[in-house]
Amino acid sequence: MMKTSDFRAVRMIKTIAPVTLVFAMVACEPGDGGSPEAQAKAATPATPATPATTATPTTPTAVAATTTPVETTPKVGPRKISKDALPDKRKTLPAAPSGLTTGPTISSKAPTARPGLNDVAAPLDIAFDPPKLALGIMQPGVPKTGIIKMTNNGDAPIQIKKAVASCGCTTPNWPKTPIAPGESADIEITLKPSTKQGVKLSKRVTLQMVSGAPQVLTVEGEVGLFVSMEPSFLDAGKQTEADQQTVRLVAVDKIPFTIITAEPDVLSGVGGEKKLTHDLAIDWEAWEKGGRRPSVKLITDHPNAPELGVTVRRSIVRQKPLPPTPGANPARPVGGRLVNSARAGDVDAVKLAIASGEAVGQTSAGGMSSLHWAAKAGNMEVLALLLDASADPNLANKAGKTPVAMAAESGHLAALELLVGKGGSIDHVDQIGGTPLLWAVALSENPATARYLVDAGASVNVVDKSGMTPLIWAAGIGQPESVAILVDNGAEIDVVEIHSKESAMMRAARIGKAGSLRILLDADADMELKNMMGQTAALVAAAQGRFEKVKMLGDAGADLSVRDLRGWTVLDHARARTDGERTAVIEYLEATVPDEVRNAKPVVGG
Repeated sequence: MMKTSDFRAVRMIKTIAPVTLVFAMVACEPGDGGSPEAQAKAATPATPATPATTATPTTPTAVAATTTPVETTPKVGPRKISKDALPDKRKTLPAAPSGLTTGPTISSKAPTARPGLNDVAAPLDIAFDPPKLALGIMQPGVPKTGIIKMTNNGDAPIQIKKAVASCGCTTPNWPKTPIAPGESADIEITLKPSTKQGVKLSKRVTLQMVSGAPQVLTVEGEVGLFVSMEPSFLDAGKQTEADQQTVRLVAVDKIPFTIITAEPDVLSGVGGEKKLTHDLAIDWEAWEKGGRRPSVKLITDHPNAPELGVTVRRSIVRQKPLPPTPGANPARPVGGRLVNSARAGDVDAVKLAIASGEAVGQTSAGGMSSLHWAAKAGNMEVLALLLDASADPNLANKAGKTPVAMAAESGHLAALELLVGKGGSIDHVDQIGGTPLLWAVALSENPATARYLVDAGASVNVVDKSGMTPLIWAAGIGQPESVAILVDNGAEIDVVEIHSKESAMMRAARIGKAGSLRILLDADADMELKNMMGQTAALVAAAQGRFEKVKMLGDAGADLSVRDLRGWTVLDHARARTDGERTAVIEYLEATVPDEVRNAKPVVGG
């Protein structure tokens, strides 16, 4: 007869045992390591016991404990139990050490390798011809291209995943499809040197393979010394010294040449007749005012040195810090409470600042007033509060821009309409000669602001201090819709700016959107105008434009036989590229240019 304590023990075991099994099986789910040892450990009850298949019950209590069926285990919560965590009842499991049960054995067989692919780190049987690409003597600043033949001598296909150059001056072009055993493919490598002469170059291109060890290629070249320069650099910290007043250029190869341009324009003696020696005086004041650039770029008509550079070592100007203003909080933004609240778009704070009597004309850094910041953000509620408090819509910041210009260039039509309705001028000219319309077509991504200003009577032919019109700005960095608005409202199409003598079409061909170029072509803009380098829109596009723009000009009948002042053709400019569009542009032009251009000796890349 069972005692009361025995019945309690049986009831406790019936309750605890299933829960213990559930915990064991849950612990074997993915995320617990997945090793056979982890699964065996997790499937083991908390207290040691002999396997159920070998247990010999000697008491009623033991019988009840060992015969509790697993199938009657109640579900605990919604958590699912992995099938791999359950023991395989079709197999007899061997007893584990120390009398513990084990889980099923998990195969450690390695996955089968994909056919046709090599081990990632395995060496590949590849031959490169030549083993090292030697480009020989190179012109300063002029790219040169060479080809390495890659042959697969192995018994499985190989494929280049990516080619990585050691610097931005090297551009590889590699086959994108697999190379079968016994087959070869060409790898094209273009190296563009700096304008520094008399230096040796050694660069690397690493081929990352889809499978197999990486391959490293070496490309070498030497920039020849065709034009000597004395001094080799200018020192801005010694501007008053005699040897820092003039740069002398001498044709070492005895070929007379002319200096076509200097950028920035800080050197005298540019232009004129061909000579073996040029003495160029530097205007240090003009250099300071022009932004203290670290180099001066020279364009020449010398056949071997078309581009030269004069390095300017800039001195570090150290100034003593100003003493702090008594009581100033350096963490607080520059400007009063009203300006800072308007800049942050805090309507309640703006109301409080106005109510407390703060001047609505106060400014922050750069001369930006509260109204400037609100117009820039298009915050209509803050604008209304400030205008009702008599803020001036024609107040100019330090660059001469008004809130009207800020709203126009930021694309906020409603803000622009409100400001003009409150007396804001649409014809205000800032310090570089820009107007709200000029900045709207240049910077706004919302052409509606340009449309509003044109409809309100803004001039479409205003010219800034650089000779740039709204159309030139729009064609270069604006939206095609803005270009169309200007053209449709009488903008002069063929105006050229002062510094580079470029037209709107040239800007569109170089850096503008294809849609802008299309509009100008449809408006019969002159495709054969030349800039100060003697380059037409086709030459400019071949040098820097997207492939679609090069093709657009070619299809429109642009002269593809033209040469610039250096004698470069569209093919020469295309070969001098180092970007991803290079190959497509070259292939198109080689199939399109006249025979005399196609068969001419290459100036670049030969």
